[in-house]
Amino acid sequence: MNTCSFTYNTSIVQTCCTTANMSISEGSTLVHCGVKDDELEGFGRCLANNGVYRQLCTTNSRTAVKESSSPRKTPLGPLPLLLLALAFLAVVVNAEGLPPRRFHPVPRASPLQTRPNCTRFDMEKDQTKWLTNATTVRMIVSDKVNCAAGAGPCAVDVNRQAVFNVEFHPPSNASAGGIDPGYIVKAAGGSYNASATSTTGKGFFLPPGQSGYVEAWVIAASIPGVFRDCGDKNEYEGSVIVPDAARVARVVQFE
Repeated sequence: MNTCSFTYNTSIVQTCCTTANMSISEGSTLVHCGVKDDELEGFGRCLANNGVYRQLCTTNSRTAVKESSSPRKTPLGPLPLLLLALAFLAVVVNAEGLPPRRFHPVPRASPLQTRPNCTRFDMEKDQTKWLTNATTVRMIVSDKVNCAAGAGPCAVDVNRQAVFNVEFHPPSNASAGGIDPGYIVKAAGGSYNASATSTTGKGFFLPPGQSGYVEAWVIAASIPGVFRDCGDKNEYEGSVIVPDAARVARVVQFE
């Protein structure tokens, strides 16, 4: 099952979401439609025929969305709503049409800088300090498509799988290697995973005269902590990104 979110429009909702479970965020302009995998292509084409191309579709393999014969206006739970709203706004608000690569900035070190390697990471146990609406790196999961001017909406098929792994982020003056991601996942608990794989599929389109591709990422937890057992005997504050394999997001990016 997928949750596809786009800017609320009454006529489009009535046209494209009537056969799927639908929720409208309280006090929000976003609509969230539950769409089965085999309905994504028809759903995406319906949106494209009505001028909507930038829907954000997120899988939710933990909780199936029950079908309803008519749309209903109910608030989503606070965590799913926060994740969807932040991810969607990151896509549509950015002036250049490209969302930030991740919520947690990654410092870069000079290639000439000698950095001690750390082989242990102790995470912050206070989960209120975890950033649970972070994302993994983003990867292109389709061919780049150039939709000719005068053509109808052009399909952009998701024809590649991408694997998203646990990411270690020490500060720029240190490195991390030899740390078992399975240990991190076990310590994090919940639904987090050492890796997550996106799936192939359809349902994304480009408007005439526009080129672009589909990007995928995974909603994750950014967990602060301390890197230890470092080559220089020091300790370094940093973080780890732990993916939630049940929450893979996809969206069209315009070029």
